[in-house]
This record gives sequence, C-alpha cells and structure tokens, in this order.
Amino acid sequence: MGSQGSHLALALSLLLLACAPQASSDAVRCPEPVTATVPTNDPFAVVRLYLEANAAGDLDAAALLVTDESVVFESGGDEGSWSHYREHHLGPEVAMFAEFDIRSGDPQVSLSTDRSLASVTLPIEYDIELKDGREIESRGTVTFVLRYEGTQYLIEHIHWSSRPRAAPRPPQVAAEVATYKAAKEVFAKHCGGCHARGGAQWSEKAAAHFDMSSYPFGGHHAAEIDQEVLRSLGQSGRGATMPKSAPGSLSPDEMALIASWARAFAVAKDAGFHGEASHGDKGHGHK
Repeated sequence: MGSQGSHLALALSLLLLACAPQASSDAVRCPEPVTATVPTNDPFAVVRLYLEANAAGDLDAAALLVTDESVVFESGGDEGSWSHYREHHLGPEVAMFAEFDIRSGDPQVSLSTDRSLASVTLPIEYDIELKDGREIESRGTVTFVLRYEGTQYLIEHIHWSSRPRAAPRPPQVAAEVATYKAAKEVFAKHCGGCHARGGAQWSEKAAAHFDMSSYPFGGHHAAEIDQEVLRSLGQSGRGATMPKSAPGSLSPDEMALIASWARAFAVAKDAGFHGEASHGDKGHGHK
C-alpha cells in the first residue's frame, strides 16, 4: 500500500472538516461530530466516505480509500484501474461539476466468513449541475467489494450502473393510471375472458376492437375506449351489451370504478395524451 495507510487518517479528518450536512434526510452526509473516530473497519462507513469525497470533488481523499489494485466497471464497461478511471473519466467529469448531490438508499452489506472481504450494494440517486448550466438527474445501483487491509477496509472493486431518471408522469396520466389500477380486477373479471390473451374466449376479432392484454389498451377503438366501454355497459342511454355472458351484470361498485377510470381517461385524452390507434398498437401513447 506504500504510504497509503499512513495518510489515511489525516485525509479522512480533512474530509470530515470540509463536509457540511445536507438537507435531505436520506442524503449521503458526513459523520458527526467532526472529531469522531472514522470507523474504517466498517465497510459501509468506507463506502460513505468514498461517495462523500466524490461529491466534494476531493479525489485525493477518495484515492486513499481504494487499493492499488482496484478496478472499476461502469454501466457494463471496464474502466480499468481506479487510477486510470480517475485520470481518464472521473477526474475530467468532476472538473465540469458545479454541484453534485448524491443520495443513497438502504445498503446490502455482506461479509466473508473470516471478514477479510466485504461487499456493499446500495441504490443511488444523484443530481449534477454542470458549470455550463446543464443538469443531470440519474438513478442506479453501485456495488463495492472491499478487502480488509491491516486495520481497515479498502475498496478494490466498484461497479457503478445508472441511467437517467424517468420524467414524472403528467398529473392527468398519473390520475388515469391510478383509476385503472383500482378498476383492473373489474376489467379482468368482466372483459378479460374475451379481450385479453389467455382468456377462455379470447379471439383475434375481439382483440381487434379492444385488446386488454396490457395497459394502455390497444385495438381499433383504443383512442375512444372510454366511451365504447361505457356504451357497452349500458351507461349511454342504451341497453348494455356487455359483458357478453351477462350484459349489465356489473355491480354498482364495479360500475363506479369503471366510470371513474373513464372520466380520468377522458381528461387525459383532452390534454393530448391519447392518439388514434390501429390493431396491434398499444392504443394510445402516454407522452
């Protein structure tokens, strides 16, 4: 390890002094109080310090938490040794950061029988503001393998996998999906037999009109399926024609769930989140 171990305590002390607590309750944060002994015999504590050093842009402190033989994999790619990763990937990226906020979830920690090896896997989310004004929002999972070296754990393997966080659903779509989930069992019970693959009376002809095998629904009438469903269930002033085996047999509670979904579907459609569809399409796109 060379002089690595002898400088570790000093580097970690400086890191602790430099860190400030973050606002989010689940954010990776610096241990308190500042004068506390750094538990480098705790593998997760070492991982936290490594993430904090990255967030602070202090790659010298991060380097003291990895072994000389450490390797890094990122999103399926082999980045080589940590020093190579620092020079060719991490360092140039950190130089572009204006702010770096990283949050971790509950870790999964495993130890070998003799405690010489440890693995720490945890979900992460991070927000990066670049100096040119761009913003990056990602989530993923990172796994660390640590080896016990003398009196402390050091990181010898990192596998970092992340992807951009999906944009939140627009409120109209979120409301529609919520009402569909509430009515899902009603659809399955009264419609799925003919209109969902695997149903006892499923047919291509039925699916051509309404394909309820998955959601959003598909078929020729997918874009106006809210009105078609209400009409077939007798909610438009004419007699019910569905369910096929017993038209008009839905209970008042079941009908209320379907009606609530239809209203939410119509609101989403008016907001532009449903389009015309043909057989074989998903029916309507959620933007």
